[in-house]
Amino acid sequence: MNGGTPIAGESMSPLLPLVAVLFAVAIFVVDTFTPLGIAVAVLYMVVVLMAGRFLKRTGVLIVGIACLALTAMSYLLQHGETYGPEFVRFLVSLAAIGITTFLALRIQSTGALLREQASLLDITHDAMFVRDFNDTITFWNRGAEQLYG
Repeated sequence: MNGGTPIAGESMSPLLPLVAVLFAVAIFVVDTFTPLGIAVAVLYMVVVLMAGRFLKRTGVLIVGIACLALTAMSYLLQHGETYGPEFVRFLVSLAAIGITTFLALRIQSTGALLREQASLLDITHDAMFVRDFNDTITFWNRGAEQLYG
């Protein structure tokens, strides 16, 4: 699996990868060079979620690990090896980034499974369609298309 290939069936803005990189750089700069008393690194969760829109599993995992490394590097540059409230914020950020990476990978797996099951519905010659609560047809297969035009 190539980590840089877009997910099949996903439409993506070509600017999304650039926005994700710029956002990650901004988070690193703010986290490292400003004396804020908040867990700025927790915002890397947004970068991981953005990566989940345009990268496959390997790519999302690499982005998650990179965000964890940037958080650790920022902590070490800003605070050294001190253990105080900053260290707790550091641990919270690491946990949030790790959990978000896990959930982004889980969402991708579920989406792939759903796309695979939907493609199986297209193979059958029986007419099948799905309606939402407003009675709007949200999906129909080839059999329904052939029957109803």
